[in-house]
Amino acid sequence: MGILDAPGLTKNAADARYAPGRQVTAPAGFALTNLTIPRISRLGGGRFYCDLDLDALRPAAGVTYYVAPASLGTGDCTSEANAGPIPTALAKPDVGTIIYAPGEYFRDTHTTTATTKSINHIAAGPGVKVTGWNSWGATTWTLTSGSIYQTTRSGTEQVVDVNNRTSWGDYTQYVKKADLASITGPGQWAIVGTTVYVWCIGNTNLSVNTNRPQIRLGIAGITAGIDQTAGTAYVRGIDFEGHSTRGLRGSASALILAEDCTFRYSGAANGLSIDGGIGCILRRCEASSNLLDGFNYHHTAGTRPDFIEVDCRSHHNGLGNPGSNNASTAHEDVRGIRVGGYYDVSGGPVLADVNSAKTWVLGSTVGQSTAGTGQDSSFRVDAVGYAGDPAVMWVDECTADGSPVAFMATAGAIHVRGTRTNRCPTVVSVANGGVVDYYTA
Repeated sequence: MGILDAPGLTKNAADARYAPGRQVTAPAGFALTNLTIPRISRLGGGRFYCDLDLDALRPAAGVTYYVAPASLGTGDCTSEANAGPIPTALAKPDVGTIIYAPGEYFRDTHTTTATTKSINHIAAGPGVKVTGWNSWGATTWTLTSGSIYQTTRSGTEQVVDVNNRTSWGDYTQYVKKADLASITGPGQWAIVGTTVYVWCIGNTNLSVNTNRPQIRLGIAGITAGIDQTAGTAYVRGIDFEGHSTRGLRGSASALILAEDCTFRYSGAANGLSIDGGIGCILRRCEASSNLLDGFNYHHTAGTRPDFIEVDCRSHHNGLGNPGSNNASTAHEDVRGIRVGGYYDVSGGPVLADVNSAKTWVLGSTVGQSTAGTGQDSSFRVDAVGYAGDPAVMWVDECTADGSPVAFMATAGAIHVRGTRTNRCPTVVSVANGGVVDYYTA
């Protein structure tokens, strides 16, 4: 591993603002529109501290209601003993906080609609999973032939196995085949019409009721989740799994605040989608094993969101649809900050900010792209067609690790300071007037 030392990138050690413990000011030309840039201090060794108080931003008014999974949630949500389904709590006109009991919330009984109410969504303990899965208890299987079993479920997008984990600890996603005849071994599935065929890892007999929990079916369409179109959603400790179009989404005039949440196994889209609105602040959140992007930000319907990611992780996204999918990505003229993140193994460039986006990345490790399409890079900007206001990424004391290219600028610019590369055969790749250089202010 060495200090970045490629042609056009020169190290300038005389930067007084980078004395340990000193507050770091934003680069010239970078600003947020809707959110305040938090106080960020350099601790040394490529580490930064972000002084961020989400409690000051979360909703303060309203009544507390309680929800629980289907087996427990049959009440009116007015107490823990009378916990009900998520839609019942959301419908309360005076709701301010929803407390989620641990367990899996399936789409069958917890399908929700968009809300404009400002609400705190709080996990009562570990293991709260708000999912787009069809309830395994509502799915019955019969033997087709050999070790292949079938069920009827229209709109199935994916099949995952919760008993068998990947090398990075996520559920195993089965490989989709064209039809029944194409299934040749365990870990494969197909859908023909409305009939779903599955050959389980371990040759599991799915017709036995006690074996059914091994498999989850992800279903197309908007399902259970939090879809905020106005107001503020503060979300803490909730795992969002298996959603087709959104587990947690902000749009229109919404502000999303999330801490200690995960976004996994989207069968058709991104882990987290911010489509316009005020923006999003994430702290200690993780996105993985999604078909497309991990964290995705767009200017939509005339509203431009800001985003801040602090100590977040995003990895193994876009692997089922390789080419342009990313760990975290900003589009159009979105503005954002990433501090202390870990981003790795993406089916496209790992961090990719495009069009006219402006982003500032500090103290983050950005790993391997597996795109295989000439876009394989750790850091990427692409501003082709946006010559009047191209994408710019400022990179402070980060590490590019394991991609064929560390920094790729197809038009636009990446300004780098104090950043290292490791196992990247090519440090800089530019095209269409793109720039990668060292900056001091």
